[in-house]
Amino acid sequence: MMNSGTRVALLASLLLLAGCSVTSSVANNEALQSESNGMNGEDLVFEHQGIERTYKIYRPRNLPDNAPMLFALHGLGGKSEQMYRIGFNELAEQHGFLAVYPQSLRKTVILNRQQAKVVGLDLDKLCQSNKPSDDWMKYICVDGKAVSTAGNVRWNDTGTENGEDDVSFLSELAVYLQDRYQLNPEKTFVSGMSNGAYMSYTLMCQAGDVFKGAAPVAGLSEYSILNNCDPQGPKPLLHIHGVDDGLVPITGKRSKGGKKSSFPSAEELVVYFAKLNNAAKKETIKATQNATLHQYLPEGDGFEVHYYRIENYGHEWPSSPNRNKAGEKDASGFFATKVIWDFFSRY
Repeated sequence: MMNSGTRVALLASLLLLAGCSVTSSVANNEALQSESNGMNGEDLVFEHQGIERTYKIYRPRNLPDNAPMLFALHGLGGKSEQMYRIGFNELAEQHGFLAVYPQSLRKTVILNRQQAKVVGLDLDKLCQSNKPSDDWMKYICVDGKAVSTAGNVRWNDTGTENGEDDVSFLSELAVYLQDRYQLNPEKTFVSGMSNGAYMSYTLMCQAGDVFKGAAPVAGLSEYSILNNCDPQGPKPLLHIHGVDDGLVPITGKRSKGGKKSSFPSAEELVVYFAKLNNAAKKETIKATQNATLHQYLPEGDGFEVHYYRIENYGHEWPSSPNRNKAGEKDASGFFATKVIWDFFSRY
């Protein structure tokens, strides 16, 4: 038997160990908090398949355990910095989620003059200015006129034959961040603009075990993705699209002969996920002067599908702070960033 002196010494040792454990845990949390806050907005590195990929995060001051996470993907030729300024950081601070802004790599892409003008690029002026190509935008000039772009940063939404495996990169990054910040793996969502919207649909179809919902803006998908879609169960979906979008037509894209559609329309994509969710009931709401919200509601418990169709509106992120004054709505009449998080927060 232990004498009283031994028992007291043992109890003191156990208390000391427990105190050290608690102190260590608190210190680790505080260190992680300080580290993350210092990294907000910085380009962080994640090595994937031997390549250093970059991403930004915004971690709110009081991120709770088991918090949600939202990936926001830039469009063709875009940068993670643009999405970092889209307004999710303020919402993350208010509602307690981790916002993530990955960067794509440069890949070959063909962009004609009309398509370039839709996204604000005048290829001929670029040639006349003698501005050299760089890693963000490469183009070929012949006799002072651009004939095509030779490369651009974009998400590889249709496979790996034209660059790195972005499905694998984004999925592995998400799992890493879930573990690092003790996030809820059932609440990892993705949103994206244009090419980022295409990538969002691809993640729904090919990485549904990681990404549990999507909010594509001004983007579609391809039949090659949709016809082989394996979302691994129902998924909440919010699609936003302008009727006058000249770069990614809301009706889908046609083949060169114009007889066959090579891209499904926004409505086709929405209906696909509504059927997946067994959301047969449809309600139509006049959301703003130009925007109509089509809601597909499931019978009983389940995931909804929302579709904002915006009249007199082009290839834009509704009321983006990158294009408008802070707090100022554009012709869409609503803030896409807020609508997206309000939708995801229900799940």
